[in-house]
Amino acid sequence: MASSPIKVLEQSTVSPPNSSVPETSIPLSFSDLMCLNVNNVERIFFYSIPAISTSHFVKHLLPSLKTSLSLTLQHFFPLAGHVIFSPNSDGGKFQYQYKDGDSISFTVAESDRDFTHLARDDARSVIELESLVPALAAVSADTTPLMAVQVTVFLSQGVCLGLTINHGACYGTIAANFLKSWAATCKSGATSAVLSTTPLFDRSLFVYPKELYSHSLEFAVKSRKLRSVTPSSRTTEHDAAKTDMVIASFWLTRDQIVKLKRWISEKKVGVHCSTFVVACAYVWTCQVRARGLPRNQVAWLGFPVNARGRLRPAVPEGYFGNCLGICLSKAEVGELVKEDGLRAAAEILGRVIDGLGDGVLRDVVDAWVEMGKKVKDERPLLVSGSPGFRFYDSDFGWGRPVKVEVVSLKNTGAMSISEGKEGGGIGIGLAAPKMEMERFSFEFAQGLHQLLHSF
Repeated sequence: MASSPIKVLEQSTVSPPNSSVPETSIPLSFSDLMCLNVNNVERIFFYSIPAISTSHFVKHLLPSLKTSLSLTLQHFFPLAGHVIFSPNSDGGKFQYQYKDGDSISFTVAESDRDFTHLARDDARSVIELESLVPALAAVSADTTPLMAVQVTVFLSQGVCLGLTINHGACYGTIAANFLKSWAATCKSGATSAVLSTTPLFDRSLFVYPKELYSHSLEFAVKSRKLRSVTPSSRTTEHDAAKTDMVIASFWLTRDQIVKLKRWISEKKVGVHCSTFVVACAYVWTCQVRARGLPRNQVAWLGFPVNARGRLRPAVPEGYFGNCLGICLSKAEVGELVKEDGLRAAAEILGRVIDGLGDGVLRDVVDAWVEMGKKVKDERPLLVSGSPGFRFYDSDFGWGRPVKVEVVSLKNTGAMSISEGKEGGGIGIGLAAPKMEMERFSFEFAQGLHQLLHSF
């Protein structure tokens, strides 16, 4: 495999069309504030284009990619702007702010590395994938950009599109809407954006108790002060851990999921056993085994919940911003590693989800803070993504991506969940130290073989 680093060919910016968006300030909701200090979401999309050359890409594909991005940003304009901290502002201390001419960073690079190796399912070093992710650097202590783009051309192999998005801007629902709108606009060659869903910026669409905002604002201000006194350079310890971190992909087919549900339901588990529950429960049990944790230790699993449809009144899908609850589940390791561990895990997760109802925002700020403590001290399994985002539908005119990877899993050793590439099923991304990933891969394959052959 060629080991040469990427070569940056162009560093530019892309804005919405001139004078297409008025200067706008939008206050952050409590949910945006809680997500503001979460790690940026780094996602890369591999597109196979066997005959591609850099000159062909720059001359024939890059102009339409930039033009369609500009047209799409007209409707998703906060992504081209910044989050501004204004202590004396009447509209809120943290706001999305857009001014005419604001833009996102757009990097074009090329690489002679092995595209197939980087886009495979087997474990790959985080360091190998990081070069495909654009940096998103703060302008100042009070001004934070929201998105950056990088396109890397792999000579005669394909293209990788990398996006870095500040989690304070939006959860996956809006990120997926933005990306699919951009892709559809690029593919169609339209002179106006082809929107998947029209973004809505009216803050009154998201109704929540006022105390949630005051609590989350206090949390955001404290987090900001902590960042201001923390060295920005990465520590040697962090770099050493990253060197050992790998990312791998695993798949559950539709047939495998059906059989796992049937196996779980044999014991009359008293909760709705959704595809999400089955996938998370199975990965949880495999991860606990792979880590070799003591049987009396408590294992944690946490995931965000899209609250839009659970609230009354419901929040429209097009609402721009975060609208999240948090679920935290726990179990003794001994419960998860026993022969019946998958059923136990599914029942625990199912009961937590079933118990949400329209109380999805109950104690949500405390849950966010608690989850942050668990990440620091106990390394829970954190789940991000959803099969409903359908990132594999993002076709810019080059075909569907052959692989979508969430590189930011590296920061917490988390798990991503997505739709299967073809014909249903579930895709699972996981980050872990190399030896742990080897053990997880064994547990994942062996567990499926044993469970699916037990009928």
